[in-house]
Amino acid sequence: QNRGKTTLVARLQGKDCGNQSTVGVDVSEWEYRPGIGKRLFYFSIWDFGGQEEYYTTHQCFLSQRSLYILAFNLLEGSAGVEELKPWLNNISLRVPDSCVIIVGTHLDEVADEDREKVDSLLTIVGELAMQYDKLKVS
Repeated sequence: QNRGKTTLVARLQGKDCGNQSTVGVDVSEWEYRPGIGKRLFYFSIWDFGGQEEYYTTHQCFLSQRSLYILAFNLLEGSAGVEELKPWLNNISLRVPDSCVIIVGTHLDEVADEDREKVDSLLTIVGELAMQYDKLKVS
């Protein structure tokens, strides 16, 4: 699927993973401290493979106690944003009031002359997020 989910997880954990694809699900831990002397937060990260054959299993793992990170590839333009809709619909219907963070990936591969297109995409993402009043989308 090449959305950058696995790379995003690796970067959060301070690792470099290169460009790899998740098969099935990878479960890992992440500890985050927002500053010196601040509380330490522990996260269990479930990185689901984006291949279509895994889609039906994803719904089995939706939980009210989860923070959802949805990634889309900025290089795919509005088509990448469109691919967020089924995930937002599924989360909204199965676990309303959940927190969702939408992340645009592959910014480092966007040509300088196309950066304005990224701003337009982010506006579209913001408008899309506002359609899901049962979710807390950032």
